[in-house]
Amino acid sequence: MQSTNTLSTHAPFGFLFDASCPCCFSPGDPFCSNVTSEAKVNLLRATLKSQNLSAYIITSSDAHNSEYVSPCDERRSYLTGFSGSAGEALVTASGAYLWTDSRYYLQVERQLGEGWTLMKQEPGVINVQDFLSQLNDGVELNAFVTVDNDDYVVREPKIYATLSFQTFISSQSAILLGRKTYDTLLSLPTLPFPSNLPIYVLTNNHTLPLPPPGIPIGRLAADMEDVVLEIEKLIGPGTQNVYVEGLNILQQIHDSNLLSTLRVMTLYNSHLRLPGSKLPSSLSSKLKTTKSTTTSEDQVFYDFRVAKPSTRVGVWSPGFGAGRAEQFKESWEKIEAVRTRLSQPYNPPLLIPMPNNLIDSIWVDRPPIPQEPLRVMPLELAGETVSSKIERVMKETKNAGCTATVINALDQIAWLFNLRGSDIVCNPVFFSYATLTSRSVTLFLGRSTGSSTISSSVKSHLEISNVIIKDYEEFNCLKGVIEEGEFVLVENESCSLGVVEAVENAGGKVVKSDGGYCVSLFKAKKNEKEIEGCRRACLVDAAAVIKFLAWLEVEGEGKKEAELADILETYRVACGGETYLGVSFDTISSINENSAVIHYKPEAGSENEKTLTISEDGFTVYLLDSGGQYDDGTTDVTRTVVFGEPSSEVKVAYTAVLQGHLNLARMKFPRGTCGLALDAMARAPLWAKGLDYGHGTGHGIGAGLNVHEGPFGISGSSKRGDLLRKNARGLFMVLEPINEGYFMSNEPGYYKDGAWGIRIESDMVSKVWKSDGGLGKTYLEFENLTWVPMCRRLIDAELLTSDEREWVNWFQNECRVKLEQLLGDDQRALEWLRRETEAV
Repeated sequence: MQSTNTLSTHAPFGFLFDASCPCCFSPGDPFCSNVTSEAKVNLLRATLKSQNLSAYIITSSDAHNSEYVSPCDERRSYLTGFSGSAGEALVTASGAYLWTDSRYYLQVERQLGEGWTLMKQEPGVINVQDFLSQLNDGVELNAFVTVDNDDYVVREPKIYATLSFQTFISSQSAILLGRKTYDTLLSLPTLPFPSNLPIYVLTNNHTLPLPPPGIPIGRLAADMEDVVLEIEKLIGPGTQNVYVEGLNILQQIHDSNLLSTLRVMTLYNSHLRLPGSKLPSSLSSKLKTTKSTTTSEDQVFYDFRVAKPSTRVGVWSPGFGAGRAEQFKESWEKIEAVRTRLSQPYNPPLLIPMPNNLIDSIWVDRPPIPQEPLRVMPLELAGETVSSKIERVMKETKNAGCTATVINALDQIAWLFNLRGSDIVCNPVFFSYATLTSRSVTLFLGRSTGSSTISSSVKSHLEISNVIIKDYEEFNCLKGVIEEGEFVLVENESCSLGVVEAVENAGGKVVKSDGGYCVSLFKAKKNEKEIEGCRRACLVDAAAVIKFLAWLEVEGEGKKEAELADILETYRVACGGETYLGVSFDTISSINENSAVIHYKPEAGSENEKTLTISEDGFTVYLLDSGGQYDDGTTDVTRTVVFGEPSSEVKVAYTAVLQGHLNLARMKFPRGTCGLALDAMARAPLWAKGLDYGHGTGHGIGAGLNVHEGPFGISGSSKRGDLLRKNARGLFMVLEPINEGYFMSNEPGYYKDGAWGIRIESDMVSKVWKSDGGLGKTYLEFENLTWVPMCRRLIDAELLTSDEREWVNWFQNECRVKLEQLLGDDQRALEWLRRETEAV
């Protein structure tokens, strides 16, 4: 199964890529049973209004950009009713939108709440950032202002169009005044503004006092004094039209970065009439306007159109990628530049980072944050001490010109500290942040330092490497951990706005990784102990799958998909014993047309669940994609089997998928070859028949960690080049060099809509094949680790070349040799194995 975003680490921006995972899906209750989705959206809209927000983005991720999330972080599912793992929601004052990809369209039809619009992620459909660039809920106003030419105090402000001046002022959340105007207003009996509105005064150098912490600032009403001050700078001989550049009207800013977001906007359709005696007569004679008909010797008349206020888009800063925020900003600035050249007024949207998630404020029965016990990964399985890993990471950090690094991705933290947890289902990770500096190493754990979930053995384990333990919440205040002016390295792909804020609030300077982040790269390259553990886990897992398939052949008829998944789990428990920790992802147990749904997960009792029986076509296809978490490794295996007599069409498709699978398994390639190049080899046999598949061919797998990991992936070759260029994150993944020691999947497939699907997936590890190859290069090959036989009855041997047939027979024989002893006295499984591994 292929990761959607594991260089994201993990979450959902590879929509234009094949990197979408067949098994990325979170079935079950999206916590929507008691309150309708429409009611939740209305509650959220009320919150948006109180925060002066035009829109709010709800991602699928948690504070660590994880692919899988804990129930307490399933905010998008809670709000929309849609429980698929990939998708993003946007709520505005008048609309609610959900973006997701083709794997989920049918599911969305069944689950999406009332009032939502599905935005299909495919060519021709606008994406979130472009949608926001066209969204503007502001009111366009016309304004005429008379300003005294002697002291620039506003004398007669008027707002025309649909709003009166009083309505206009009362709609603001703050008032911005020039110093002289402010002094004048103080002499009045009463201020012409509501008393509860903050008033900010521009000093002579146009800086603003920062507002009190925690007060969000929305629209600002600016007085006209500064209009004239800025106009004065622009006036010169020969001036015909003056376009004002120094006015902040209806500007929307946020308390956490007030000065940086106080934008200088250009107002178009602006004209100035300056016949005053205090201005050069040559200038007075050249300035003309058709807008103003009033003349005066001592007043300035300025007639202009107020640009619409920027769309304020709220995002939860801990769960929104800093890199993605930059992409949004760059995209909007490009639009602004084009519109400026065309003399078209445009205010780009503003992303408003928010430390608290607005969904939590309306989620009354939100599940508690898990705090499961931690366990130490022993050295005989980890293969490297914590101190050694820290030393390597700090060396690379210094090579990047930094003296500190902050780690946000949970699997990276678990790997670095040789710890495992279970705060997220299927993933042996725990909520945490980590900081490494030249002075100290700190682990911020998502449980109290006095919690029983942090055992004495865990504390002793960390003390050996001088690791300081702090509470999770303390990460938000890194003063004393990060020094003023210190350069702090972060992973470009997984770093959130929240991490950036935490570092910068402590006085640090964020430096984003250029290329792969060192911790991610170190974790991807497995040491020999880790590879040994993966080999053991794959063998035990293969025994469980073989036992299940042998049982299925005899007793599976009449059983439903969810029940079959449960029965497979009993075999994993029996075979793995105490080393088995649970599934590595939710099992895909799918029959006939359900097997054609790439993301399918069975739900007991649902109307879509199928029963294993021979169909009217005379055959039934069963696709099983599953995996296990063991003490010493993580597995991911898919096999497709058939009941009855398969059609020629099914056999041709299965054989093409098998050829693609073995093409990749047999590859010899230079070290550093990217996944994009390898991907084409797996697809070539299908392309030769005009077939293809809509997911990635391979993803990284953790060593007793997440079933999906980066920073590399085998994918992308079937996508158009222009679409590849547009997806920087996905392109980064498929261009990442593959080196020895990388543990990954090999999973081509084919899916006939509404009929059946085929996928063959095995795990493999890259290793050195020839160190003195051509041009002085080192060449790699793959070692197969999954030993579950291919389905003989689906192979059309006539379509195989002699080399391909030789490889298939070798593979089948290896399955028998390696698994016979592990099956013990299970005669049914032994007979099935021997029959299935006969030569083709």
